[in-house]
Amino acid sequence: MLPNSLARLFFGKWGKVISMAIIVLLIVGIVKLCWDNYTFFTRKTEAAAIDQKPSFNQSKHDYAKIQQAHFFGEFLPDNLNNENIKKSMLNLKLVGTMEAYPEKYSQVILALPGGKEKIFSLGDKIPGGAKIVKILTDGVLILRNGQVERISMPKLGVKFEPVPRSLTMENY
Repeated sequence: MLPNSLARLFFGKWGKVISMAIIVLLIVGIVKLCWDNYTFFTRKTEAAAIDQKPSFNQSKHDYAKIQQAHFFGEFLPDNLNNENIKKSMLNLKLVGTMEAYPEKYSQVILALPGGKEKIFSLGDKIPGGAKIVKILTDGVLILRNGQVERISMPKLGVKFEPVPRSLTMENY
């Protein structure tokens, strides 16, 4: 039970007004706290943008980036599994592929020109300015200069030896 003075304060003639005032003050405090946190995070990004002022030699607009932008996405044909996709001329060797479901978790191991091997995922940029667009069991499809190219697993030739003759006493 509330003390007599508090009971008169909240349940008396001004009780509703005082209760509403307390609720309004709580709401104002919560809004102010949220606004302070919002401005704290936006100030950091604004400060970073201010630090990157263009120099006098730099153009205000970078038209090369606009020309290379894919506003409607990159075009890729639906039948990317075709064997008639041209072989890539990049100096890379496919060492292995790891297909996964969903496809975004698939990975590929490529041997770079120096002999070093590196793991790449779907969408990664690879040396030579290409981007991995699809990983297959026996190869990888890349997008380079707007063209889809294929890096295939090296074909290992199978060499069959003649059947050895059985060892018998006649051979001695």
